Amino acid sequence: MAPQGDSRMTKVNPFFLAVSRMRRRKYDDVIDICTDLLDENPRDQACWFLKCRALTCKQWIDDIEVDEEGVADILMDENAGCAACKCQWAASDWLCQTKHQQANEFGGR
Repeated sequence: MAPQGDSRMTKVNPFFLAVSRMRRRKYDDVIDICTDLLDENPRDQACWFLKCRALTCKQWIDDIEVDEEGVADILMDENAGCAACKCQWAASDWLCQTKHQQANEFGGR
């Protein structure tokens, strides 16, 4: 701690500040701090890693956000065809299973 009579503020290490902001998910601040640090020392690998990590975390999109159809809709689709024999599951489930059994017995597709 600084003496009470000393009015100067202690300055935080900028890389430590960037790591702290990264943990709080303030990616724009991390990118700005790392850019300033890299202007001073472009060979700082830890700073490059932190900046790249902040850029990828900022642009990360969850797969669930993109899906228009839910997983249950895809799995329960009555019109889905069998990939092996290209038949309709809903209409000819028993026929499809028979074709798969025959194909496995004779080494075919």
